[in-house]
Amino acid sequence: MKLLTAWAVRLVLICYSWLAPVFILSKRRRRNFRTKIQAKSFSLLPHYSVPYTKPESTFKHFINIDGFGYSGKTALLDCLREFESCSVIQHDVEIGLLNAYGGIYYLEMAFSHKALNIRDFMLKQFITFTECLYLRGGIYNDEFKRLTDEFVNALVMMKIQTPTGLEGNHCFKFLKQNIKDYPNLQTPFLFENTKPRYRYILKDLSVGEYRALVQQYIISFFKTIPSQDFFISDALIFDGTYNADKLKLFIGEYKNILVYRDPRDIYVQTYNEKIAYIPSQVDDFIALYKTRLDADLILQPTSTLVVRYEDLVYRYDQVLAIVIDFIGLDQKDHKHIKKYFDPMVSSQDIGLWKAFPDQDAMNKIYTEFSAFCYEA
Repeated sequence: MKLLTAWAVRLVLICYSWLAPVFILSKRRRRNFRTKIQAKSFSLLPHYSVPYTKPESTFKHFINIDGFGYSGKTALLDCLREFESCSVIQHDVEIGLLNAYGGIYYLEMAFSHKALNIRDFMLKQFITFTECLYLRGGIYNDEFKRLTDEFVNALVMMKIQTPTGLEGNHCFKFLKQNIKDYPNLQTPFLFENTKPRYRYILKDLSVGEYRALVQQYIISFFKTIPSQDFFISDALIFDGTYNADKLKLFIGEYKNILVYRDPRDIYVQTYNEKIAYIPSQVDDFIALYKTRLDADLILQPTSTLVVRYEDLVYRYDQVLAIVIDFIGLDQKDHKHIKKYFDPMVSSQDIGLWKAFPDQDAMNKIYTEFSAFCYEA
């Protein structure tokens, strides 16, 4: 019975350590929190002036390649890698710094909120996200970490040390004092994982002031990347709304290319490869792609060049000539023709749906997305 009680207490403490930050502080903890502030247990971070002068980029042209998930944009990125005047950045990894969960677009919402806890939470999400990018390596190097730290400091007025998940918990204090009676609770997780935590108080910046700081951060980051005339980025825009104009607020003028593909082949490929974030149930797949595919953008493009993956494969020379003209490349810079993208090899990924056992599912997709389906 004593052993069972010990394990029950342990489970409660573990749950508390995870959930405590979510709950509102009690009156007593609020008093303690205010006392800590009065005792100056916080650090004022250096103030960065908001007026913005846009730094010069080392790239003459920005080109963004986007898609809808397994739609073939990597094929076009591989094509552009063959040009000596192009810097294709980590062609196998989407950049994500702006549009991913916890990225620049996400953090911007913090400056539309007045609630301190929401602003604090969003900044912590950004910090965690950029730490993950740093661990990935590549372009996310020590210079990226330094620039990110400077950017965060520019947003923060002060940070205040707060209790850890178990600190201040009366049950925790009692067990720590009487641990000899509960030998099964002697774990490093409970008694050693008490690193200092901080609450960030953001400066009262407008969204416009935030974007000015982002511009400086993004361009400074791009300047750390070995550059050619053309900076080719992978999925720098897509944030669920495909707001192509928003990117101009951060990097200035750029050109955008959108690659799409027969959705039946996308379904079959992701089904066979068991891609976790693409639904394997056909109805769920259809529902997802209805939210992603933008018919107006693809069928009636304006400033965006739209490329069908199948045309890039079967009409390689004609489509590549259109891309070269749109971007402003020089054909003479195409020094490594078909080194990274071979249309003959990629042709094996077209028409996968024809051999798929469930043709009823293929017909469902065709009914919903007939305008996007490829007929040879």
